[in-house]
Amino acid sequence: MHDAMQQAIRQALASEAFGTAQRLWEEYAATVRQEIEAGTATAAGMAEMRELVEWSRLVTLSFRAHAAGRLSQSHAARAYSGG
Repeated sequence: MHDAMQQAIRQALASEAFGTAQRLWEEYAATVRQEIEAGTATAAGMAEMRELVEWSRLVTLSFRAHAAGRLSQSHAARAYSGG
């Protein structure tokens, strides 16, 4: 079950579907929270979640930096074109 949820999150982020990724993350976190509360969470499952958190953070930062670069180029192009 976690594999499918993790893959869906990765796919959403890779597709720049950030709203979908956020919704999927909320569902995944709720599932993990229930496992923790029930005492059924495993160390391996928590390690997988930590890895996905780190991957998601890096992907998001990368997209953010790329968007900032495009915005900066747009401003520069407008300044040089007299716009």
